[in-house]
Amino acid sequence: MEGDAPVVYSRARTSFVRASLLLLAAAQASAPVRAASGPAEFLKDARLQPVADVGVAAPAGPSQAVLDEIAETIAEQYVEPISKETFAGLSIERIMARLDPNSRYLTPEQVLQFGLDQLNRSYVGVGVMLDKASPADPLVVVYPIPGAPADGRLDPGDRITAVNGMPVAGLPREDAVALFRGRSGDPVAVAVEGKPEPVTITRGRVPTVVAHGDLLAGDVGYLYVGSFPGMADKEIWKVMKRLNARVKELSDLSESAGGPARALRGLVIDLRDCPGGDIEASLFFMSYFLHGGMPVLQIEHRGSRQVIGSPRDGLYPDLPLAVLVNGRTASSAEIVAAALQDHKRAVIVGSRTFKKGSVQKPIPLQDGSMLRLTTDRWLSPSGRSVEGAGVEPDAPVAVEAAAERAAMQDVVRRAYGGEPSAAPPPDPALAVALRRLAER
Repeated sequence: MEGDAPVVYSRARTSFVRASLLLLAAAQASAPVRAASGPAEFLKDARLQPVADVGVAAPAGPSQAVLDEIAETIAEQYVEPISKETFAGLSIERIMARLDPNSRYLTPEQVLQFGLDQLNRSYVGVGVMLDKASPADPLVVVYPIPGAPADGRLDPGDRITAVNGMPVAGLPREDAVALFRGRSGDPVAVAVEGKPEPVTITRGRVPTVVAHGDLLAGDVGYLYVGSFPGMADKEIWKVMKRLNARVKELSDLSESAGGPARALRGLVIDLRDCPGGDIEASLFFMSYFLHGGMPVLQIEHRGSRQVIGSPRDGLYPDLPLAVLVNGRTASSAEIVAAALQDHKRAVIVGSRTFKKGSVQKPIPLQDGSMLRLTTDRWLSPSGRSVEGAGVEPDAPVAVEAAAERAAMQDVVRRAYGGEPSAAPPPDPALAVALRRLAER
């Protein structure tokens, strides 16, 4: 309840569902895979690119037994009270239409693809970050992923009107982006405004980068977080260790020359374009910067609330922080920004975040399909709701879309191992973050 002491999160509570999905993927990887018809809807947290259908044949919809299981599960676990009789006689499409937009039904084939993506830390697609202002608008290329199939084929700012002949106007972003996903080796025809012929790109497996670090002027660290897959905090910690090792190396050189010792004086955490991911991973990540037991979020379910506390004492509880966010900072990345803002541990810089403040629980069903059901809403430690509101920066920075695309393309290129630009594009948000850190 709201007045109770925080529950300290423990990694011993690791999700059985996650382990089950990975085992399912490993066991079925060589099995024939069929496709569902129509654009698939998948994790909104997965780089804004849901998994699309794979294979060749369209399966029948779920059986009546599975539909009954779905109705029972919703009645027992959905974030708001709802009777299972509400869904009597409805198809899976009509059942899902009665729920919030973040709840999803995944076919067995989509579940398999999800598991394979988790195992491989990659996904099958063309490798491009996309945005869509509204269902009526075209898709806009933010940037292609370096080395991915779309790299060199699509450019930042390209406006996509159709994929494989299907217009994207009228589709929500998740459904439109899903058209790019599918079987590796298959071609994707992309219609771009101003180009007479569609651009053909062959799907392939696209790796993801969890984190990347640099040491900036003034011994300020820079930490880019691409997403929060399971155990992401472990990979982020490796990046932090490398940053600290670099500072120590420079400090040793300074002292050997009779100069002062050096230490990490601040950290910029770049969550721009971070779609979120695993809540557990985000909680353990932010615990690096908080004292153990400090509230990190509140979980709300059917009117009751539980306060979750930081799982451990942080290694950097006093290190000055600045967090960069934008309109594509979503889900568990918003949890991080909101918690650090509430505790005044970080100055939040950039633009309002994506506004997703709900928790989707993956629930395996008897036929191998899965219900990804909204079971809870989360609020910041102080009780602020992010759903529909987002996180408002402490230091708003207005940046033209083209300028932000150029800055983020350079960030991602370096995260994927590219050399620093000889003349990097301006990054106004980063400049403000560095100035705010210097003032602390």
